[in-house]
Amino acid sequence: MVVSEGVLPRVSAYYARPNALARTLPEPLRSAFLGAWEGAAKDWTVGAVRSGLAGDVANAIIELYAPVDLELATKPPEEGEWFVYSGRAIFSMPTSSRPGKARIKLPRLGWDASAAVRDDCMLTSTSYTNMSGTRTGVLMLGVASSSSTFELVVAGYRDLFGSLAGSQSAQNWPQHLQSSLLRVSRDDLTEVVRRSFEELERMIVYRRGHQVLEGDPTFLDESGFQTFYGMVAPLLLSPFGARVVPEAASGLGPSDFLVTSEAEAQAIEFKRTDSAADLGRLKKGLSVQLPTYMDGHGASRGWYVVLVQGDMPDEALARVRHDLEAANTRPDSISVVLVDGRKQVSASRRSEIPNLLSLENQAP
Repeated sequence: MVVSEGVLPRVSAYYARPNALARTLPEPLRSAFLGAWEGAAKDWTVGAVRSGLAGDVANAIIELYAPVDLELATKPPEEGEWFVYSGRAIFSMPTSSRPGKARIKLPRLGWDASAAVRDDCMLTSTSYTNMSGTRTGVLMLGVASSSSTFELVVAGYRDLFGSLAGSQSAQNWPQHLQSSLLRVSRDDLTEVVRRSFEELERMIVYRRGHQVLEGDPTFLDESGFQTFYGMVAPLLLSPFGARVVPEAASGLGPSDFLVTSEAEAQAIEFKRTDSAADLGRLKKGLSVQLPTYMDGHGASRGWYVVLVQGDMPDEALARVRHDLEAANTRPDSISVVLVDGRKQVSASRRSEIPNLLSLENQAP
């Protein structure tokens, strides 16, 4: 699995260990993921739903944490090290009474290692076929346990179309297209979308989300901001039966995200600013661009989410907020949300607890 020209592997999962995946996530994403996993048991398409959930988290691990690519490695993975492998694997079938086995043989690295394959981790009706005998083209995400064993966390195949999409735009995270038995009222959907922005900001401010994305705590660009939301939103919203569609096409261009339920659709547009001089551009996006997308999608609500960066002082920030609210031509159906992406001062040097901008002055 050689990654070239920025093309990232995408996993379509048919085997997954949910608890191992959950350990990679911060709270409350961990709880949201496990809740969605358990909730999928109520859906007649439980296998497809769980396959999508596992694929989303596996893809996030590959894209954000850069596990060792065994196709490019010059030595075996060390104990506790995550790795991704694409190629030939040998499987023995699990049963209800004993686990099966997955074996990777890489003479080039002097590595011959095996992992247990658990019957309760099979996700789809084709899992047993895909994990029987010698198989080629298997995509695995695992953790080395010793020089001869590893923990198999996810197995699947490479989603070619997802990989090609990843080469075009970093924010094209794979989204699980799931049906749900849950019904979401309009008020419920609005509230959970609102909460997703709050959690996004909490991860950026309190959990160094920008470092995860860019390796630099002072920098998180607009594309990275959308990517980060694309990771957070499905795990937060899917337990409520909401679907998150990135770059949803309308007749007049794609909105950044469309959140849908059986009750309605809501459009989301992301912008960034590091200066009050951006107000003209921001106002146009709010008064023309987002309403146009809403009309094209038939969306009942829109969210205009602005990432504030740089060293913008609080006074300039207040002016941006005031002028955007004044420019909002649909205050009853469009909410302006500011998210603080500015460089944060450590707690030991603060005189007060940080205020989350996303909690302030949103339209009802």
